[in-house]
Amino acid sequence: MWMARLAIFLLGPPRLERDGVPLQFDTRKILALSAYVAMAGLEGKGRPVSREGLMAVLWPELEPRRAQAVLRRDLSLLKKALGGEWLVIGRQEIGTDPDADFWLDGGHFRRLTQASNSHGHAAEEVCPQCVAELEEAAALCWG
Repeated sequence: MWMARLAIFLLGPPRLERDGVPLQFDTRKILALSAYVAMAGLEGKGRPVSREGLMAVLWPELEPRRAQAVLRRDLSLLKKALGGEWLVIGRQEIGTDPDADFWLDGGHFRRLTQASNSHGHAAEEVCPQCVAELEEAAALCWG
């Protein structure tokens, strides 16, 4: 089954794009929710995030029942905007679909810088390939 490509931009003004089209939400918390789940998936190689953890990070000022309701609403809006793809929503945890096609600028930045750091030449040596990778990484950071 073909899945829509999702791009998550966090190294400048945050935004989500599905198939090149920016997604619009009525609250920035939905974008924060997306970023948190995506980064947790990147850091933990697909590790989901607990609903309790999301509520504590995103809505610490709300009563637990209110935070649960807001999380359910925001997940519903996000899931709809993503066409039901990319997210895996469970009763206790939220994660990314390991088969989903998504790109995260922070993940790409990390791959580029790690490739340059582990290229296998002396640190003081100027390597055209490493320079190109580091220039591409720097271009991801804007705004």
